[in-house]
Amino acid sequence: MAQKKNTRQTYQDRLDAIKAEYKRRTGKRPYGETFKKKAPDLYAEAQKVKKNLKDFRLREKKRKTKDKTKEPAKLLAEQQTPEPEALETVLPDSIIQVIAFDEPFHLVLSYGGKVERAIEDALNEGDRLGFKVEVRIEHFNWGAPRFYVSRLAVTIAFQQIYMDCLKMQQSTGSSVAVLIRAFSQDQGGVRIVTVQTYPESKILKI
Repeated sequence: MAQKKNTRQTYQDRLDAIKAEYKRRTGKRPYGETFKKKAPDLYAEAQKVKKNLKDFRLREKKRKTKDKTKEPAKLLAEQQTPEPEALETVLPDSIIQVIAFDEPFHLVLSYGGKVERAIEDALNEGDRLGFKVEVRIEHFNWGAPRFYVSRLAVTIAFQQIYMDCLKMQQSTGSSVAVLIRAFSQDQGGVRIVTVQTYPESKILKI
């Protein structure tokens, strides 16, 4: 008999079942180090399921991104400097590149890291093709999103964010205390690069 294919819902259902089992055993909701100490078997299984869920979401995003960017990628490959009108016709008002997906901050925000490189590439491409680039930063410590259009402003903002993430890492003792999501999209003729920072506890559902 063929094995049933996993979906996001089946992974989430399993996480909910683990949470329910922990509450049955202890009378409390699972949380952080207490969860790990009191039910190491459930904690290990939860970590495995969460990784599968994260990988599933990333594969899903990549698949959708590939489908939506097939035409613009083909145009850019065929023409070193395509006509703006032609490019505008095929570029979707949607995510065109997933840069980082729930990755530890120190791996992607360090000087020369892939988020910074992706922003630099977008700015250079914007200069070449004549479109505007905005960097939108949604940092957990700021409350409201902030927008930047210059390389210098983005660099200064990243320095501040990195220091905040280091403080969070030191206070929690976890190397994955802050996770990063970053993606770029085209909206109304503007390339927007969004960088989001999350304390790990707010990304994971249990």
